[in-house]
Amino acid sequence: MSQVVTARSSQLHQLELLVSHVTKIILRRPEVTARYGLPTSTLYDWMAKGLFPKPIQLGPRSVGWCVEDLERWEIERMQASAVAAAAINAKKEITTF
Repeated sequence: MSQVVTARSSQLHQLELLVSHVTKIILRRPEVTARYGLPTSTLYDWMAKGLFPKPIQLGPRSVGWCVEDLERWEIERMQASAVAAAAINAKKEITTF
């Protein structure tokens, strides 16, 4: 019996360690609109078009965005911007010769 309790305690401890490293930060809509300087209508338009991360349901009438998802989106936007800038620069170099 004590081995079962010890094993269970060890599993619980491992689970607590895992959860402590996976803490999620959730932002509500006013925080998201302030973070990006966008109106709510633009956020929902972009979500409908697949251009912005969708929120998670927090309750019957509340949603929030996981900061990890937002940061991933920001990185994707920066990468897309860099690729577009490189393409524009390459086109300028071709046309100047």
